Amino acid sequence: LFLSFQELVDKNRLSRALPHGQMQVLGDDIEVTIREISNGERPRISVKLVSANTLQAAHLKALKQMMSQELGREVELEAELRIRQ
Repeated sequence: LFLSFQELVDKNRLSRALPHGQMQVLGDDIEVTIREISNGERPRISVKLVSANTLQAAHLKALKQMMSQELGREVELEAELRIRQ
């Protein structure tokens, strides 16, 4: 029970530290919603990204780099991309 609680606390801490909401990545406005976090040495962050423009691999790389910098360790990014017109 303690380990489950500790894992929940760790995920909550990571969630608060990660960039999310409306933000600009490589000049494009993107809405970032964090869907799930799998904690570990290299956390896996699952996000939904919504933008008016088509997002490229460079956007994902830049967002992953931002998240890694915020956490101070490398992350694995899993993204669902949506275009809002």
